[in-house]
Amino acid sequence: MQPNAHVSLIVHPGRFSAYKWNGIGNATPTQYWNFIELRTRAKCFFAPVQSATEVPKGDVVEKVSTHDTNSVQSTAKKRVFVSARKLAQGSGSRVVRLIIGAVIGFLLTPFMIHRLGAVNYGLWALAFAFIGYYSLLDLGLSTALFTHMSQALGADDKEEANRIYNTGMAAYAWIGCVVLLLTLIFSLGSWFSKSSHGHVLAIVLFICGVQTAISFPMRAPFGALNAGSHFDITAWLSIFGLILRSLATVIVLLQGRGVIWLAAANLLANIPLYIVALIAAKWAYPFLRLFDRRAVNRAVSKKLLYFGAPVIIGQLADRVRLQSDAIVVSMFLGIAAVAHYNVASTFVLYYVDGIMAIIGVFTPLLTMQDSTCDREGLRKTFFTSTQLAIGSAGFVAFGLIALGHPFIERWMGREYLDAYPVLVVLALATLFDMMHATASASFYATMHQNVYAVLNGTEAVLNLALSISLAPHYGMIGVAFGTLIPSFLIRTFVQPLVLERYVGISVREYANVTGRAFLAALLFLVAPAFLSLRLAKPQYSNILLAAVCSAILFAIPYWGFILRTAGKRWPSSAGKKFLEGEAHAVSGETPTEVVMAGEREP
Repeated sequence: MQPNAHVSLIVHPGRFSAYKWNGIGNATPTQYWNFIELRTRAKCFFAPVQSATEVPKGDVVEKVSTHDTNSVQSTAKKRVFVSARKLAQGSGSRVVRLIIGAVIGFLLTPFMIHRLGAVNYGLWALAFAFIGYYSLLDLGLSTALFTHMSQALGADDKEEANRIYNTGMAAYAWIGCVVLLLTLIFSLGSWFSKSSHGHVLAIVLFICGVQTAISFPMRAPFGALNAGSHFDITAWLSIFGLILRSLATVIVLLQGRGVIWLAAANLLANIPLYIVALIAAKWAYPFLRLFDRRAVNRAVSKKLLYFGAPVIIGQLADRVRLQSDAIVVSMFLGIAAVAHYNVASTFVLYYVDGIMAIIGVFTPLLTMQDSTCDREGLRKTFFTSTQLAIGSAGFVAFGLIALGHPFIERWMGREYLDAYPVLVVLALATLFDMMHATASASFYATMHQNVYAVLNGTEAVLNLALSISLAPHYGMIGVAFGTLIPSFLIRTFVQPLVLERYVGISVREYANVTGRAFLAALLFLVAPAFLSLRLAKPQYSNILLAAVCSAILFAIPYWGFILRTAGKRWPSSAGKKFLEGEAHAVSGETPTEVVMAGEREP
């Protein structure tokens, strides 16, 4: 390790140790991950402590006297809470955003097809499908900025938060420039192609590419707001942008304009959203200096890139897990079968988005608690979030299984009912994934995204291999089982062991909490099951009535179960305040000794 890239170790009495790596900008990726491993083995966090002296001797250990107050800047340990009310507002607003988006999409799609015509709508869809691949250029920076911003906010390190925000925005600006360059190349290629629609597609591609390039730097304010658990603000901002784009689309099409005007209108409609997002970020964090070039930091950029590299691998694995089935089906069963399979997979994608909208609000809280070494608070938040994930995922899986058959029959017709068995299997596969969504998020919260990337990659490889091997013999249902089997094995048996190793959550306690929550969910689904059997008919009114009544019958007793178990988990007055919705922080011990070491603990 280089002389100015040393580790500060704080020893708390009866607590875990805490580390800070000074000079991380000079570190190699190997040194970075060695430090993360060192931090993990001690169950530690990045401590806001400045070391007294440099350590040019590599792994040689020097002790600093605890009585020399001039040599050590010690900081009290904090316990971080985010109010239950704020978490509920964040989850609720994110769910509302999904519902509004689904309804607008349901209503707007046939209107656009009718007004544009099949050819122009196909060009519009093709342009957006192509532009969608630009998301891979994110390089995991969204998750990196979100996680490190949460760490800085949890440690109340405003200067570091400002550096992360501005460095992230600068990195996104460079990515936006790359997007513009690629867009120009692809647009010119389309313009000079021999296609009869090449000129129109080129213009639409260019306008959509400009919109995407501008949107990349705007990921910084959205990520910063989410890092501080302002999910309600970002959700309403997204709804505001969705409404603006929808109004622009309707106005343009009612005036008889074509797809080029539609692309331009969508570009202009996003500008007010971006302005409001920047204002919201400044309002939430008055200490942020927007567009501050002096805050752009090389060390922070390295930190973000090192964090983001495994994230992009995990995201690619997610694409294989969730989106490769259609390719396998087309290879072995033909293009026509893809439409039937996609009926089931569309439900599953909404399933995943809905559960993550509910559970995702806990991720910054876990990150903040990890950043302040609040292991007890992290454990309690982890299990409360896990219980909520199990209940939410269990009810949605039940709804898809109980009401999926009549809904498909009413929505698509009886000829598509062969998608229902596939839906049942995929719902179970997604259930095992979403039940453990908090465990997956905790790897990011504790900066072990590389471990999660390996888990995700392993599941993706098994998923693809099993789907390919089962498709020729069992058709669509075989492809679905190729998704179910790896999900069940990895999430139920492998992930808890890895969780204990890297996050410190006991396998025994994890199995106990998840088992009790799963059994409680099954018990509280008995009444909704009987009700759905009586009401479920291929009519939207019956399906909606069954869904609403089932939700009430399930939510009331299961929420009571969560409150009872959370009351035992948060027995103190602090826990009571948390359950009542009051945010606060509790101070802990101060350090008694500082040891300064090299890459590895002596």
